[in-house]
Amino acid sequence: QCLNHSADALAACAALPAAEMPLRELRVATNLQGVALHLLGRYDDAVPALQKALELAEGAATLGFAHDQLVCVAGALNDVGINALTLGDHRRAADCIKRADYMLSRAYRPSDPARG
Repeated sequence: QCLNHSADALAACAALPAAEMPLRELRVATNLQGVALHLLGRYDDAVPALQKALELAEGAATLGFAHDQLVCVAGALNDVGINALTLGDHRRAADCIKRADYMLSRAYRPSDPARG
């Protein structure tokens, strides 16, 4: 069932006109395409889409285009890392997951006043 939904998501993402999409929607659609390819077992095919989604998230974060871009970037890093791990690229996987963990732990650590 998941593979059917992944194939449907992949087809829908392929039909979206990227040139007409706002940055946020393009990032989401590109990430969904990469995740769908990953879930279909097309790990090598997922790499460019996941990498592009990461680049779009990092670009949007630089421009401050979202409520919580750290989560978007960390999520994209996680997706790239998991796909890399599946492909046996352990160094890439570790780099992505460590970076995501660092970003989120810095963003969501308790402030000094909250720690007392």
